[in-house]
Amino acid sequence: MVKGEEMKRKKIAYFFSLGVLIVFCSLTARAGDKPFPPVTVRDGKIYAGDEELFLKAVAYAGLRPGKDHTDPFTYKDYGYRLIEMDMKRIREAGFNAVRTWSLTDEKIIEIAAQHGLWVVGGIWTPQRLDVNSSHFVKDNTQLVAEQAKIYSKYHNIAMLLILNEPEPGFLRDQDKNKIKDYLDKIIQAAKKECKGVPVSFSNWPNAAVVDSQPWDVISYNIYASTTTKFQRSLGYRGYVEGIKKMKSCDKPFFISECTYYAPLPGRDPRDLTAFTYVKSEKEQSEKTLQDIDVLVQTGISGFTVMQWLDNWSVSSLYPFLKPVLKEPARNKFIHDNVAVEWGGLLSLDNDVKGNPRQVYFDLKKANQALLLKPDSKDIYDNELPVSLYIEDTVGYVALFIDGSKTGDMERTSPHWIKQDVPVKHEGTKPERHTLEVYIYDTKGELINTLQRDFFTGSKRTLPQVSISASLDKMGWPTFLIRVAYPDGRPVPDAEVTWGALNALTWEEAEGTVVTDNKGEVSFVSPLYGEILLAGAGYHYRNGDFEKNCSDLLYLFQ
Repeated sequence: MVKGEEMKRKKIAYFFSLGVLIVFCSLTARAGDKPFPPVTVRDGKIYAGDEELFLKAVAYAGLRPGKDHTDPFTYKDYGYRLIEMDMKRIREAGFNAVRTWSLTDEKIIEIAAQHGLWVVGGIWTPQRLDVNSSHFVKDNTQLVAEQAKIYSKYHNIAMLLILNEPEPGFLRDQDKNKIKDYLDKIIQAAKKECKGVPVSFSNWPNAAVVDSQPWDVISYNIYASTTTKFQRSLGYRGYVEGIKKMKSCDKPFFISECTYYAPLPGRDPRDLTAFTYVKSEKEQSEKTLQDIDVLVQTGISGFTVMQWLDNWSVSSLYPFLKPVLKEPARNKFIHDNVAVEWGGLLSLDNDVKGNPRQVYFDLKKANQALLLKPDSKDIYDNELPVSLYIEDTVGYVALFIDGSKTGDMERTSPHWIKQDVPVKHEGTKPERHTLEVYIYDTKGELINTLQRDFFTGSKRTLPQVSISASLDKMGWPTFLIRVAYPDGRPVPDAEVTWGALNALTWEEAEGTVVTDNKGEVSFVSPLYGEILLAGAGYHYRNGDFEKNCSDLLYLFQ
């Protein structure tokens, strides 16, 4: 009897130890053993395993009051608890990734993985390239290799971003072959140490001269709120599509920064970042959702919303803001009244945990299901493609066209719902219709309702706009704009809006011109610059259907 009891105790102890071991192993397993399949790039898309991955990222620095990028991520007595709270809230808001600028603390990657979040991992290398210096090239190649090796320990790395917004003036002033050699070196260093993970960098339109070929994913920071005079000819959509057409090279195109609207209490007229200013949290939310709705219809592979928290230290990066700051020498301890410090989804004032603004809750709702297709700026003939990227919370969706239900749609893969819906049209002109999508959770409760207008009609070609430039001996450009159908038929008397941007000085110009009977118009640019962006847009209308047909030009002398 004693022997039997002893055997029983041994069995209990064994199974208890086994249970502890299983729990311990599950907690200490490498990030992503199950929820993060290998990431690959093919056919112009990003895949996680066999499923296309659409990245819904939020920009994350995690800096609390009194912190900047040189400080530890732990905060006072909180340790990592604030980071854990952030990641929990980010995932609950329907984001599936965080985008970082640098590898300050790898614990962030681990905590993100615990909450089911991919990491678009930043490696900070200098924006001012000095490729003539062998030390510069060697040191940064080594830095990329060292940090890529750290990233390689984790399975939740969606891609690496090994440079952010290189300064165009330094690209202009140095040998192009040496720039290419340097970028090739840091790319290969990243690939060698972090095998299988796509490598990219977060470029911006001002530096679009950088070659796209070596990169696995083409990433750009593009904001609707900046250069509004220049963008007027293109619209935000035309700006994004212009860069994508020019630089994507049939590779995945990722918006590495966007939105960033700042509902700060009052606007200082000396604040040179006030282009991000909005009057209220309501306006911040409306503009953020509007930008995302535009972006998801352009064929991108994901986006990064700027940014998670208000950042008290960021104004220190902009010397021109010093006259506006209360105490420039210690501004990371002060929430200055400049827009660049107020763009968070969470406000950061009285509570270091952060208080969610309205945009947080509205994004939480919107992120449950993103409607990528149909495209509101296309005309559909017989079938309407409907495509949604969905969260695990979604059970099914119900589809209505012009108030009539067409049926329920279920998952075609874990995160996608795709279906072609038959449509009809009458008459010769495009007809406007309204698509309504009702999103239900797994319990059958309504989560959200999406609505988008679309057009049916005979598939027809739209006019195309092109803008080119010739340079005189001094490098001053003369623009030639042409509006014509693909078969060559010109569009005479077309009113075209144009815009130009000096990528070095940020000076902008805009105007309106009219095409001649050949569908062309030329004029000398009022704006000179060694690096110029120029856009042209023609507002096409046929019945209720309207589209801004546009083109984008990048001049690098």
